[in-house]
Amino acid sequence: MIVIDKKKNHIAKNLKILIKNFLKTIFSKKYSVVKKIIVITLEKIKFYRFFFKCLMIKLQYPIYWRLPLKHIFGLKLLINFTKICEKKKIISFLTGGTLLGAVRQQSFAGRPSDIDIGILENKKIILDNLILNFKKSTRPFKVKKFKYKNKYVKLQFYYEFMIFDINIFSLRNKKFWFNIYEYKKSVKKKELIFFRINDLKKLKKIKVYNESFFIPYNSTRYLYKKFGNRWKIPDKKQYFWKKVNS
Repeated sequence: MIVIDKKKNHIAKNLKILIKNFLKTIFSKKYSVVKKIIVITLEKIKFYRFFFKCLMIKLQYPIYWRLPLKHIFGLKLLINFTKICEKKKIISFLTGGTLLGAVRQQSFAGRPSDIDIGILENKKIILDNLILNFKKSTRPFKVKKFKYKNKYVKLQFYYEFMIFDINIFSLRNKKFWFNIYEYKKSVKKKELIFFRINDLKKLKKIKVYNESFFIPYNSTRYLYKKFGNRWKIPDKKQYFWKKVNS
């Protein structure tokens, strides 16, 4: 089940229809050409806006001046989220591809289109407060809330060219932590990946660029299960923070 801000979504949808009908009326014969020009223009505006945001972050963190745009933007989101979690006394840790990059190369893997974070199940009022604070500090243009059995299991914050994923882990049989969106990448049938209870109770820290973040205690076992036995070898050219500092 996905919960989205229906009022905002409804207004945006109606506005798009109104603009589309207006353009069809004005440019009846050349509508397809005009539409293409508008789409290209909007994409350029979107990119320049993203570039400006990344430039401001690089000025704030000069040590990361050479980082690719998506890397610096994702890192800033991660720093903001971690600070909020610390204030709210919420346990957060890296998962998925973000954990893969952190363990393998002290940076994000590839050209990150999403940042993967895990938190432990908490009271709804605390999670709502977390969402509100993160929205204020990072200003996403859309937020999705996924529910399973009337509980939050996943949160997604949408930005230009990036999604910030938060998976919420629940305790099962007092032995394992699980999330219905954590499964092996290589199989068609979803095979859930479980964390042992101590893996998320005894977190350890790792360096990502020059910042420290928590990761599961037995991260290599998780990475092996999720990405296979060749998880240490990138399947394409990657950005390695270690190489920059070598």
